[in-house]
Amino acid sequence: MKKKMKALLIYICVLVLLLSSLSGCGAASEEMDTAPEKVDATQENAETTSEDKELWVLSLNSGTGRIIQSIAKQFEEENPDVTIRITHGPENGEETDVWLEQLRTQIMAGEGPDLFLLPAENISAASPIQDVNQFMRAGLCLDITDYYDKDEELPKSGFANAVMDTGVVDGTRYVLPLWFNFPVIYADVQQLKAHDLTVEDLQNGISSLADLSQTLEPGAIDSDYGEWFFNLYWMNLLSQLIDYEAQEVILEKAELVAYLEDYRALAAYGISFSRYTTAISSYVGSDSFWTKNGQYIFLGTLGGLVPNSRIAKAEGIELAVIPMRASDGSLIANISYYGAIGANTKHPDVAYEFLRQFLLEQTQWKPTLEDSLEFGWPVLLEGSGPALDAAILDASRGNNPSDDARKRNMAIHDAQMSEEDFAILYTQPTAVRFLPAAQWDYMVEIESKLNIRSNPDAMSVDVEALADEILQELTWEVAEG
Repeated sequence: MKKKMKALLIYICVLVLLLSSLSGCGAASEEMDTAPEKVDATQENAETTSEDKELWVLSLNSGTGRIIQSIAKQFEEENPDVTIRITHGPENGEETDVWLEQLRTQIMAGEGPDLFLLPAENISAASPIQDVNQFMRAGLCLDITDYYDKDEELPKSGFANAVMDTGVVDGTRYVLPLWFNFPVIYADVQQLKAHDLTVEDLQNGISSLADLSQTLEPGAIDSDYGEWFFNLYWMNLLSQLIDYEAQEVILEKAELVAYLEDYRALAAYGISFSRYTTAISSYVGSDSFWTKNGQYIFLGTLGGLVPNSRIAKAEGIELAVIPMRASDGSLIANISYYGAIGANTKHPDVAYEFLRQFLLEQTQWKPTLEDSLEFGWPVLLEGSGPALDAAILDASRGNNPSDDARKRNMAIHDAQMSEEDFAILYTQPTAVRFLPAAQWDYMVEIESKLNIRSNPDAMSVDVEALADEILQELTWEVAEG
C-alpha cells in the first residue's frame, strides 16, 4: 500500500498546484464535490489570430499509436496551418517522475497539452490523469458541451448512450469516451456438457467460477493474464463503488467480503496462463485454439469477441460468450480509452475538430492493433460487429510460410459469422465507469494476502478485516480528492 500512498500523495500535490494555477482564470471550481465552473471556449480560450497553429496532443505508448499518427497526418494535410505534436511519455520508467514534473510545470504555466488521448484501463504510472472522475470535476478540461451537441455530423444515433454519458458531469460534457470494455467468459459449450455443466452455470460471474473451482479439474479455466486477470478487472466485479457527486464510498462491506472470498477460492484453484492471445495472427502462426489443450473456460474481455469467435468457428467449436457479472448479477462496463481538451488550450476549435475524428466510423471500426482490439470495443456500437469482423479479417491477411499456418488461415477466412455471434454487444450494462488507477494497487495488496502462491497462510487471512482496511483506504482516497 506504500506504493499506492506515495503515488496518491504525488497526484494530490499536483492537483492542488494545478487548481491554484487555474483559479485565476476562473476555470476551477472552489469545492471538489461540486461541478467545475464551465470554461467558455469562445471567450477564455478564443482562437489565437496567428496563421499557424500547433496542437499538442498527449498520448501514451499504446496500440492506438498508429491510429493517432494516421489521423494526425491526414488532419495536417487537410489543414495546412495546423501542426500536430504528439507526446507519448518516456519509455524508461526511471524517467517518468522527471517527465511528469516537467509536464506539471507546463500545465501550471498555462502551456499544457491541448488534447488528452489516454487509456482509462490499466492506467500507466506515466499518465498524469490517474482518476478521470476527479479530472472532470477539477476544472482541468474544457467544457465541450456546445461543440458536441451542435455536431450534427457525428453518428450519435449509433453510439452506446450509457457509455457516452460517463463523460458528462451535472449536464456538462468534459470527456468523449472512445472505447469501452467489460470482462467476458468464453466457454466451449460441448466441453461444458461433457463435464456435466451448462452455460447457465456461468451466468453469475465470479461467484459461479468460485463455486465451480471446488470441483473443476486443474487447468480448465484459462486467461491471457492468469490470475492477474482480476488485478485488471476486479472493480468491474463490484456493483457499487464510489459516488463522486457525494464524494463518498458506497461499496457495501458484505459485497466486498464476498468478492474477496471468491478471489481467494479462484487463486487457490489456479487459473492457467494462456498460451494464446486474442489476436488471429497468434493463432495462425503458432498452435491450435486454447480448447485443444484442456482449457474450456476462458476469461477475457469484450475486445476479444471477433478473434475468439472466428478462431472457435475455424476449430468447429460452439462458443458461448457470457458477460462476467458481479456477485449480485450486475454487469459493470468500464471506459477503456477517452479524449478530453485541456482547459487552457488556445485552439479549442481545432482541438475539438481533431478529437471528433476518433468518433467517426473510419476510426471507430478499425483495429487498434494489427488484428485485435487492444482497448475494448468502440462506442459506435450499431453495426460494429460485422464491420469490425471484416476489418480484423482483412488486417489478418498475410504470408503464412508453413502448411499448418496456411490451413489455419484458410479456416479463419472461411468461417461464416452471423448476428448471433455478436449478440453480447447488445447486452445492456448495469453501469459504466471510469476505473481509478489505484485499483491496481489495491489488488496487488489483495493478491499478496489472499493468493496462496504469494502467501502460504492465505486461507487463514481474516477477509472481513481486509475488507475494513480497503474500505478505509478508499474513503481516505475519496476525501483527499
